[in-house]
Amino acid sequence: MADLDSAANASTHPGKRARTESDAFIVVKSQDLWFPKGDIIIRTTSEAAVIPRTRMMYKVHKDILALHCTAFADIFGGPQAAFEGVSEQDEGAPVMDLPDAEEDVSAFLKALYFPTETKLHPGVLNPYLGGEKWNLIPSSYHGTLRLATKYDAAGIRRLIIEALLQEWPTVLGQWDRLRQALANTLPLVPEENHWSCYPSSGNMIRLAMDCNVPDALPSAFYDLSCAVEDERDDGLSLLTSKELCTFTTGQRALYTRFSNMCRDFSNGACRSETCSAQGKSDCADVMGELWQTVAAFQTVASRPSDPLAWIGFLPQCVDASGAALCSQCQRWSKSEFIKMRKALWKELPGFFSLANSVTTSWGYECEDRGLYYP
Repeated sequence: MADLDSAANASTHPGKRARTESDAFIVVKSQDLWFPKGDIIIRTTSEAAVIPRTRMMYKVHKDILALHCTAFADIFGGPQAAFEGVSEQDEGAPVMDLPDAEEDVSAFLKALYFPTETKLHPGVLNPYLGGEKWNLIPSSYHGTLRLATKYDAAGIRRLIIEALLQEWPTVLGQWDRLRQALANTLPLVPEENHWSCYPSSGNMIRLAMDCNVPDALPSAFYDLSCAVEDERDDGLSLLTSKELCTFTTGQRALYTRFSNMCRDFSNGACRSETCSAQGKSDCADVMGELWQTVAAFQTVASRPSDPLAWIGFLPQCVDASGAALCSQCQRWSKSEFIKMRKALWKELPGFFSLANSVTTSWGYECEDRGLYYP
């Protein structure tokens, strides 16, 4: 048999030892990934602690592996005689052992052979289908993305990252759509299962850190902040000590910024230069009450768990004021709250020390970048 290192570097046949009882394995051929005309067998072995130990076999094609993965292209592109010489044979094909978990290898190979099934994962198309699927998405892709990164399968890696960024977006509009979908789903799910409907931000942070997906981290860290404030367990234990420090520092910066925004809006006066109310007294009184409502959330004890959602609620307060505010002040105040939300969203990477890691367009909607879309 051969592993990646021996296949790439060995040129002599390794010595053999006598077979013992510990060599006894249950050998299983993959039902989906055993092609009679395949010319390479990938083999995985279960952990030693698993009794009985099993070996999963996949008969696949060198050309397919090499086409998608630079690592395999380098191995199979070398002297083939050396590769064949060090390999155990099975049904006329050399056997290559991979040190990775069976479920990860199965998911990875299926992504290479059946990429549309990977992209059309039901959780990606509708993360709330069945109520509890969104929180499973990061872990379901972890193995595939990890191996795509390890073996340099750029196409599959890009496909998965695009799907993940639909769930952990870089733009506020997509975040709002996901949150609205969640709000629509919760009434359909038993109350005791509500937390399982939320995204697993801890799992996503672990996946993004392990597989270098920095653009998913700001929204994941933000959601984890909300989860901690709501006292829902969302994988905080998955973070390393350094990541935990980044999280706590970023959460403190996030709420400090939010408190400062509230303070800036709480001066008790109408600041619309186009206010048409006579003497501006009516608008000033109403706006003063609104700013006092905002100011009430400056302290840690009273702050909302989800600042973005709370700021998004303020325009409804303006609508509820009715004729008490002139039309100009209504438009102005709503515009200010929209700017406030966008500013807080765009600053998320900086809060969590990610400003130099994310793409330069992070946080910008298409219209912000001067792009047009129908």
